[in-house]
Amino acid sequence: MRSTLRRIQIGFGAFAAASALFLLAAPSASAGPCYTVTVGAQDVTVCPGQ
Repeated sequence: MRSTLRRIQIGFGAFAAASALFLLAAPSASAGPCYTVTVGAQDVTVCPGQ
């Protein structure tokens, strides 16, 4: 049971890191509207480049 919870935490951490990297890699002056997506307990702002 503990290993399963640890795996979930690691997976969520990897997903959060990937989201942060994606947001950092996106151009700061991106065209298009920005919208906020709630993932778990945190809000992620997404600005599509197209």
